[in-house]
Amino acid sequence: MSLVRLFIFAVLCYQNASSKRVLCDFDNTDCLTNASIRAYNEILSGERRGKPSSDPLYEELIIGDLPTVYYKLYDAKLSGLRNCLPELTKIDPKTLDYEYYLGCKHLILEGKYEINGTLGSMPVNSKGDVKAEAYDYLLIFKGEGESLVNDGQISIFIKNFQLDIEARGKVVYDFSDTEKSAELNKFANEHSKEVNKILRLPVMTKFMESFVKNVNVYLKSLPMDQIFTYDV
Repeated sequence: MSLVRLFIFAVLCYQNASSKRVLCDFDNTDCLTNASIRAYNEILSGERRGKPSSDPLYEELIIGDLPTVYYKLYDAKLSGLRNCLPELTKIDPKTLDYEYYLGCKHLILEGKYEINGTLGSMPVNSKGDVKAEAYDYLLIFKGEGESLVNDGQISIFIKNFQLDIEARGKVVYDFSDTEKSAELNKFANEHSKEVNKILRLPVMTKFMESFVKNVNVYLKSLPMDQIFTYDV
């Protein structure tokens, strides 16, 4: 029996007799998801961490070196994570492998860009300011978790992640290159999901690395029986 599984069993036995707040069975994805929703607001606000909010997030430089296009994004800001909520949380109690689906109503990306290559069927060589707004955007994290013991209490945190993205709603682009923005904006917005699929992963992975660092500060600051619980 794994350390986490053993801990869950012991806590459940104790809580059934003495507490109105009970640790989730990790086979119960509804319980884990509801607990993740409660924790998300604390993570975003910086509560318990003593650190700035995760909304917005900032990155000085992001590089996308892709098969058909190369771009740089400078002084980038991602805002709107307050408009997100966990839709699904799964954790394997034996391996701590996890899946975490974060649904976002409205995300806004802003920064300065340089881009060269081909977007779909359109050759591009442009630089300027850019703003991209994504609606109903799903961020899917999958990876390995890890546990630590501090003063006899077990915490679990994210060891690594792979990011996948589903643009369920529209994505709106506004490129401000004075010479080429009209043509670029027309193409990008007429083919927004194709353009987004080409460009998004380097940008969002970089931002989510910062977000996951903040999540881990939160997860390590509390034992798991104070996070993944429900009222009875």
